[in-house]
Amino acid sequence: MRKATMLGLVLCVAAGASVAAEKRFPDQVPVDISIIDLGKDQGYTFQNTYAKPFFTYDLDKPNTSNCNGHCAEVWVPVYPFSQHPTDIGDFTLVNRTDGSQQWAYKGKPLYTFGFGDHEPPTEKDIQGQWHILQP
Repeated sequence: MRKATMLGLVLCVAAGASVAAEKRFPDQVPVDISIIDLGKDQGYTFQNTYAKPFFTYDLDKPNTSNCNGHCAEVWVPVYPFSQHPTDIGDFTLVNRTDGSQQWAYKGKPLYTFGFGDHEPPTEKDIQGQWHILQP
């Protein structure tokens, strides 16, 4: 009987910790975006299905992407996978100049660095204008 009680207590405590951890995360996240818990009260971040973290760009205006052409080849917009995407919580869609849409978080358009097997961005790549998303 004592083992069962202890197990029940452990499960309740674990469930409570899980619920507390979930409250730090947004209520809803698009299916093509993953939440990554950085652990040990470091918070969390988002990434795409290829495990690439998201960045924001200082030259963007709220809900407007200013990274086009070659910029968008290096800093790839986070495009929705769904053919009929809709805003979900703090994740909204912004229209790009080429007619496509990209995800934004709290009005900040989201990007990943490079494509394929590009190395992580360096200080030279970032130039003080790109920032990893810290929700």
